[in-house]
Amino acid sequence: MKVLLISDQHFGINDFCIHQHRSIAKFYNETFFPTLISENIKYVFDLGDTFDDDANINKNLLDWSKVNYFDKLKDYDISLIVLRGNHNPRQKKGGKIIDAMNLLSSDYKNIKLIHDPTMVKLSEKKILFAPYFDFVNNKLSPARRSNILEAITNKEADLILTHNAFKDYKLWENKIARGGLEKDHFTNISARIISGHYHARSSTKNPNITYLGSPYALKKGEFNVERGLHILDLADMSTQFIRNKFQVFSFICVETCNELKDKLKQQNAKEGYVYIIPPLGFKGEIKKMQDFCSNLEHKNLEILDTTEKIEQFTHSLMERKDYESATIIISHSNKYKQDAILHLRYSFCLQHKCQSNMQKETNLLLNGALFKALDAADSEQELMCISKKIKELSFQAIENSNT
Repeated sequence: MKVLLISDQHFGINDFCIHQHRSIAKFYNETFFPTLISENIKYVFDLGDTFDDDANINKNLLDWSKVNYFDKLKDYDISLIVLRGNHNPRQKKGGKIIDAMNLLSSDYKNIKLIHDPTMVKLSEKKILFAPYFDFVNNKLSPARRSNILEAITNKEADLILTHNAFKDYKLWENKIARGGLEKDHFTNISARIISGHYHARSSTKNPNITYLGSPYALKKGEFNVERGLHILDLADMSTQFIRNKFQVFSFICVETCNELKDKLKQQNAKEGYVYIIPPLGFKGEIKKMQDFCSNLEHKNLEILDTTEKIEQFTHSLMERKDYESATIIISHSNKYKQDAILHLRYSFCLQHKCQSNMQKETNLLLNGALFKALDAADSEQELMCISKKIKELSFQAIENSNT
């Protein structure tokens, strides 16, 4: 028997950005439901965080979720078992608790909500459903923590499905969780453990823990991330990954408004969210781009047209260690203006990109004198001079690595 696993859908994320949710709806219409039908799957296990923030639920979001997800599951006679995640339920200002899934479940007899550790037998397999408990922020009393750990490490289970934080797994690409449950609690358990909560896919063999990751990009600036859904075969506990081919976020580098129009025609820009990167200082062309975008019916385009916007945006990319995208964006935006701060950031990204490409330290990274000089620089001219030297060393290191 096969079931479909999904987690961290976060309906309503980014203030229910309609352009992002248009791409999300396409994933359900063209990947999720066709997979259920073609594989004749009758159970979906949702491992938590179906909605992003129950405290901000509104009618428009509930209607969207019904039309694109819940109604179709009901129509196809598919049972949905849902774990409580850390985003559900939430407390509104004034103290009222809002639980979106509870609001919906009364309308759907095919939905079963899991609020406490629960053992379910399906296809001769004992499946333990274990919802979210906060093991990170020490909010559990020692006795409560001990009781919950005992419940979710049940050795009778063949499969443990949960929404919890395990230490040393990927939160998202290139960022590791430093807090959470220690793996040692689960090393003597034979059951396969599959969890939601972290948005990147990852797994270990001992203990046998797998993070599903979210089915699509959630944070702005998550470019070319591997997301999707999983089919679990209960006979042998193997999983098959079905990749989501729709990328929610993308960016395009252009120099003129006409080039922007051409590129938007080439890719269906009505879906997802597109960042437009023009060269800084091209005030005339940037104004044309702004006028063009403001007259479009779909408002899913954002022009990064100031140094501050480029700085803020590439900072988030650097936090995720996406130095490839950061160097492309900074190089294009700064190609004519030569802003000293962006030049420095480009050099910084380039050296890290160089290091990750070669999988080893370079002379550039060991050259502490240059970076001490950067800290001491007190003029834009000094910054430009030192950044130029770092850039030269980066290219030299890359050339040496290719010979």
